[in-house]
Amino acid sequence: MPAATVSPNRTEHDSRATLKAPAATPAATPPAAMTPNYADFIELFRRESEPLLVFFEQRLADPELATDLVAETFTAAIETRTSFGDSAGESLTQWLWGIGRETLTTYQQRVAEAGRQAPAPGQSLALGEQSVRGEPLVRRPSRRSLNADEVREIERLAGIDQLRHEALQKLNQLPAETRDPVRLRIVHQLPYEAVAARLKISTEQARVRVWRGLAQLVEQMHEGGSGQ
Repeated sequence: MPAATVSPNRTEHDSRATLKAPAATPAATPPAAMTPNYADFIELFRRESEPLLVFFEQRLADPELATDLVAETFTAAIETRTSFGDSAGESLTQWLWGIGRETLTTYQQRVAEAGRQAPAPGQSLALGEQSVRGEPLVRRPSRRSLNADEVREIERLAGIDQLRHEALQKLNQLPAETRDPVRLRIVHQLPYEAVAARLKISTEQARVRVWRGLAQLVEQMHEGGSGQ
């Protein structure tokens, strides 16, 4: 998947550079009885791929994985396009975001289950080889790895610097189980494998603990941004 491009006119106050959940973009929607066609999906990808990328990165702190889950979401949408319109009044954008949230939840549940069956502490199967009950954790698209500039761009879009600052300020508010994983992954920017080795747990368990801490931090920042 090519790196997302960003308009030079964006500012630090761009809503996608903060940690507010992206709002669904109003869009013309085919009638409920009409199955979306590929032109609809091209427009949907143009409009929603970047907000989805931000959504996944804020919750996973893993640009490669966030990119793959965007691809997984659109793949699932295309494969199940005949189900669009099953929920009365649901727009095509809302339908896509429902698939995206389900994709994230399914992946996190599978990682948690894999963590309970994990190999020795600090070890893990390669992501493309991980499976639960014979099913892969995520379908790996045939694409090159992201380069350093693309990783930095995704982190900028997702406001990871802000998230890092928030983690520094609120580490002591996190439960003990998530505090050290968040500190090592977000503040010290260690890869998940190194976090797992430091804490003597599996990589899957390290991911789950970081995600739990991130969920708390992102929720607190959303509340702060809304003035609550």
